[in-house]
Amino acid sequence: MSSGKKNILFALAVVIGYVFVYLAGRIFGTTGETTALVVWLFGNSPGQLSYLYGWLLQENIFWIAMAVSAIPALFGKKYFSFTTLAGFAIGLPVGELCGDNPAGAAYGHGHYGAFIWGCIFLFSVVMGMILEKLSKEKFDLKSRKLWIWSAIFVVGIVAIVLMVRSGMPTSFH
Repeated sequence: MSSGKKNILFALAVVIGYVFVYLAGRIFGTTGETTALVVWLFGNSPGQLSYLYGWLLQENIFWIAMAVSAIPALFGKKYFSFTTLAGFAIGLPVGELCGDNPAGAAYGHGHYGAFIWGCIFLFSVVMGMILEKLSKEKFDLKSRKLWIWSAIFVVGIVAIVLMVRSGMPTSFH
């Protein structure tokens, strides 16, 4: 198979990954109100969607992030594309779970989830570029460089959450 076809298939795989994230957001990020299937699948009502998931869709950031991940795959940057997809997919539930904060917070208008998600996604962009550079040198799944890169990726995500959470005020009066 030619490299052009492989690149197209990998870009398609990344887009399919985003479709799975989209559907997971619909399953876990919508309210329990009963709606028609089309409204559930495509609706953007603020009352229907969770804060972070709804914000990403309403501001078209979801689709921009998908393009940031998928387009480089067309040019053979599969490690970058996979890393940014992973950063998006990890950042969304982490932002939803760890982003709560009382109204009046400095970031996210009362919710730190958008800030946490954004930091994780931007971190994944940087880590994707690093992994692309590392991939120029031959490595496999048992490579020490890949394990170190993976550890830095995980520690970086945890550090982002801890730094944001440690800066969150406990309450506003």
